[in-house]
Amino acid sequence: MEARKEFRRVASLAALLAAAGCASTPPPPAAPAAPQVLPHTAAPEAKLDPVACPVIVFNGPQSVQYPQKAFEIGQEGWTRYRFDIDDKGKAANLRLVGSSPAGVFDDAARATIEQAQFLSAKEKDCELVFAYRKDAPK
Repeated sequence: MEARKEFRRVASLAALLAAAGCASTPPPPAAPAAPQVLPHTAAPEAKLDPVACPVIVFNGPQSVQYPQKAFEIGQEGWTRYRFDIDDKGKAANLRLVGSSPAGVFDDAARATIEQAQFLSAKEKDCELVFAYRKDAPK
């Protein structure tokens, strides 16, 4: 008889614990993984053809945008474009020559070149390299 009481008490305790487990709050979802900084190569030097495009002169200071997500995670890299300058001092025929890491800074660099006004005119195969660094000069 005593064994039967003990069995009921253990069974009741087990049922209570099982019910408590079902009513507990599930653990919070895991935090999303932090974006990883992609490896990149060193920025190359711009190569200007001394005959076709001897010099690039901007008409005033240019604002170069650092892509927000890349800035937030500390991503560094570079983008290299080749382009012509038309008779109105605007970039034409833009060609992406290379970038590292690929695709991270391409659009920001292209937008800077497209918005720029150059004092130089009718130049061919001009080249600019945009280097994006976390420790930019202040």
